[in-house]
Amino acid sequence: MHPNIAPQDATFIPIHAISSAEWPAYLEGKSSAQAALAGHQDFRAQAGRVLVIPAPDGGLERVLFGLGAGTDTSVYGALASKLPAGDYRIASPLAKEQGHAILVAYLLGAYVFDRYKRKDPRLARLIAPAGADVEAASRTVAAVKLGRDLVNTPPNDMGPDALEATAVALGESHGAEIEVIRGAELLAQNYPLIHAVGRGAAQDPRLVVLRIGRPDAYPLALVGKGVTFDTGGLNLKPGAGMALMKKDMGGAACALALF
Repeated sequence: MHPNIAPQDATFIPIHAISSAEWPAYLEGKSSAQAALAGHQDFRAQAGRVLVIPAPDGGLERVLFGLGAGTDTSVYGALASKLPAGDYRIASPLAKEQGHAILVAYLLGAYVFDRYKRKDPRLARLIAPAGADVEAASRTVAAVKLGRDLVNTPPNDMGPDALEATAVALGESHGAEIEVIRGAELLAQNYPLIHAVGRGAAQDPRLVVLRIGRPDAYPLALVGKGVTFDTGGLNLKPGAGMALMKKDMGGAACALALF
């Protein structure tokens, strides 16, 4: 289970999700202090905005979360990065068919690339809304995290050798048939362009093939480009553009995430 999912019986802080249209009615009857706090923070239930309401003892009483127009569940992705550590539940009524999409959006919003950072054990965890499939959401988000981590890792740590190692480990963990065509063997098997693009690098170019599923099934091939750093040949890109070239293997990262 994803670490940002809290157990159903956890003691929680309620999250009240409010659309912009509902905001004026919500304020009616609320204390002048809460209205003043919202005013000072310029909180009007704008999409993705969070307002933390303190309790008299200094803790958290509740969280107000802005939905904006209130039609897009992906807005819940803004929650995870803005909440203090703790366990939360969405207290507002939700349509059951929204629960899974909300949980996935929340978990995707919790993504942090922390390979080179000290880990922070504090987590803002969400109790899964009704209708959410916790295991399916965890698998989906783990796949997306794999793809994002591959793209975000700089090329000194994510060259052809490292990308192949990731693909092979992933294939082995799922029992896939694995084939790696490397270096001059690319020419022998009629992959001249892969060879041409990568032959000048210190690490040999290669094609990694993962095969899985029934041998008699209709074949479906997903192909992702894995150029781990693209200098542009003569290195004519400006500095900002060059910094993004570690993302040139995003196609391969997506193919591995889908796998």
